[in-house]
Amino acid sequence: GHNIETIAIGLNLFVGPFPSSFLTNPKLKSLYINDNSLTGSLLVSIGYTDQLSILDVGNNLLLGTLPSSIGLLSSVQLLVLAGNSFIGDLSLVFADFDFNNAQMVTLDVNSNGFTGTLPYALFNSSVLNVFVGAKNCFSGVLTSDLCSAANLQLLDLSGMTASGDCSSSHHILGLDFYTVAPVSGSIPECLFSSMPNLVSLYLSGNGITSELYDVPAVSKLRNISVSYNRLHGTIPTSLQQRSQLQYIGLEYNRLSGTISDMTEYGYGLNASSSSDMSGRGITVNLESNHLSGDIPQEIINLDYVNVLAGNLFACKSRGSL
Repeated sequence: GHNIETIAIGLNLFVGPFPSSFLTNPKLKSLYINDNSLTGSLLVSIGYTDQLSILDVGNNLLLGTLPSSIGLLSSVQLLVLAGNSFIGDLSLVFADFDFNNAQMVTLDVNSNGFTGTLPYALFNSSVLNVFVGAKNCFSGVLTSDLCSAANLQLLDLSGMTASGDCSSSHHILGLDFYTVAPVSGSIPECLFSSMPNLVSLYLSGNGITSELYDVPAVSKLRNISVSYNRLHGTIPTSLQQRSQLQYIGLEYNRLSGTISDMTEYGYGLNASSSSDMSGRGITVNLESNHLSGDIPQEIINLDYVNVLAGNLFACKSRGSL
C-alpha cells in the first residue's frame, strides 16, 4: 500500500473519521476524498507529505482549525478545503508560506468559517491561478496585495463574512451569500487595471462601498460579479464597451448614469465578425440601481438580460425589450 500514488474515492457515501492513515504513504501524490460524509479534523502530519500535489477534501463534515503545517505543503498544486466547517485564522496558517518555491495553483476554501484577514502571503506567488474564499467569516479590508498574484485568473471573494458560522450572516432575496456586515474599505482599483491574466472576478454580497474602475483593453476579464454591494458612480465606458464580457452582474447597487455604450457585448467572444454575434451564454444583470436614459437595442440579443427592474430608464428606448 505504500507505493500508491493516487487515491480517488470522491463522490461516494463514505462516513466516519478522516482516514489519516492515507497520509502515511510516502509516495502519495494525489488524494481525492471529496463529496463524502467524513468527520474529524486534519492532522499536523498532513503538512509533511512531501510528494503530495493534489489534496481535495471538499464537501465533507470536517471541522476544527487547520494545522499550521498545511502552509508548508510546498509541493501541493491543488488544495480544496471547500464545503466543510473549518475555522480559525487562515492568514496564520499561511504566515510562513514559502511563495518563492510554492507550486500551489489553486486554493479553494469556499463555504467554511475561516476568520481573520485574507492570507495575503499567498498572493505573492507567481503561480497562483485560482483563489476561492467565498462564504467565510473573513475580516479586514481588501488590499492591493491581492494584485501581487500576476498570474491569477479567478478570484472569488463573494460573501466574505456570510458563512453560517458568522453571527452577521443574513439571507435575503434567495442570495445565500449576502451579508448585513459590510466589508470596510473599497475595491482595490488594481483588480481592474493591473491584473493582466484575470478572467473572472467575483466580489458579490459584501456590502462594499466603492466605485467601478476602467478596464484596459489588454485585460482578459470576461466575467465580473459585484452585485449586492454599495457601488456608486457610473459604469465606466471601458466596461460598457468591453466586447469580451460573458457575464456582468452589477445588480443591487447604487450605480447611476446611462448604459448607452453597452452595444458591443459578445462581439469579442470567438466571433470572426460582428455578424457572428448571437448573444449565446451572455448575461447582463443591472437590476435595482439608479440607472437611467435609453436602453441600447443591441443587448436584446443576449441570452439573459435583467436591466428594467428597479432602475429609472426612459419609456422610449432604442428598440424594445
